[in-house]
Amino acid sequence: MKTKIIGMLVCIMLMTTFFSVATNIKDLQSQELSQIETPISTFDDDVPVWNKDDTWSYSIDDIDLNINEENQTIRFHLQIDEFSFEVADDTGDYYKLDFSAEVKGDFLVDVDLGDGPINITGNIQGKITSDKASMKGFMLFNKSDLGIKKINGTISGRLDIIVNENPYEIPFSIPPIPVPADIVIDAEWSVPYTLLDFPLNTSKMWGLPATNITLSGKIESPWLNFVNVLNNILRIPIVTQVVAAITEMDPEKIKQASDILYDILPVINIEYVITKYLNISNTFEIPEIPAPILYCNKTVEVSTEAGDFVAYEISILGELGKIYYAPELKNIIKISGELGDILPFLTNIEMELTDYQLT
Repeated sequence: MKTKIIGMLVCIMLMTTFFSVATNIKDLQSQELSQIETPISTFDDDVPVWNKDDTWSYSIDDIDLNINEENQTIRFHLQIDEFSFEVADDTGDYYKLDFSAEVKGDFLVDVDLGDGPINITGNIQGKITSDKASMKGFMLFNKSDLGIKKINGTISGRLDIIVNENPYEIPFSIPPIPVPADIVIDAEWSVPYTLLDFPLNTSKMWGLPATNITLSGKIESPWLNFVNVLNNILRIPIVTQVVAAITEMDPEKIKQASDILYDILPVINIEYVITKYLNISNTFEIPEIPAPILYCNKTVEVSTEAGDFVAYEISILGELGKIYYAPELKNIIKISGELGDILPFLTNIEMELTDYQLT
């Protein structure tokens, strides 16, 4: 019964974040290791020093997020025109970077929670006048290695949801639902997650560390407030009996559904719902991925919208993807590739530096 009641809410939760781990790494590593040329060492570039008010802006033309598992298909296609980071503070151990972005895209959720298929499609866009949702927040990076420690972000926008198929006993068709929402996501890594391994040089191979990610946050929406008001009315015994008679549903089932909604609304606590209703931990284990998942054996000149720069070319398992880090810019300037073999949910990404300012 619980899965029936929270099916739609689970889908909303699934739209907010994805945490997955690398798979088939050993087979891929053995295939690619033989193709890696012996790097030629040149010089080292150590961890850069970021200063307050340093900024970097990126365009992300294409992000495809896909999860395909048993009884579960989730797909997001996103575009971010300007993703800006600014060094806001130096805490001594961490850099605090404020970020902001505008996002638009579309999605598909096709899941079966045990009662039958739920198929939902829709768009992600701005709440009223804008065609893009806004995203802002902050990130903490470890100063010693630029490993990411924490993300706190708020997504404000509208999900235009179309319910194409559902197995629930609803005596009417569900019209397209515009759902304005503010989604606050807080993610923290037990061990800062390092994508780059400093000092960088053209004779380097490395892996990715094991860590745990703890997820929390909340979802607020006028739509959820409205559902909460209706539910409080539904909890009046005489109303419950009338609804049961009209819908021919079991009054006890209506009460069970109402109890769950009463427990989680009007503001959805992400950690509470994950642990109590999905019955899983809100801490996700990310295993170590050993070398040579990433390796660098040359520097190249890279053209971006922000200019041309000499950068380390970092290969991700051969030709799966490339990361370009420019010492002059103290940051990554470009990422390109299909990464589904190491990050199953991220099948494609194209990211490029568009502007910067170093103090």
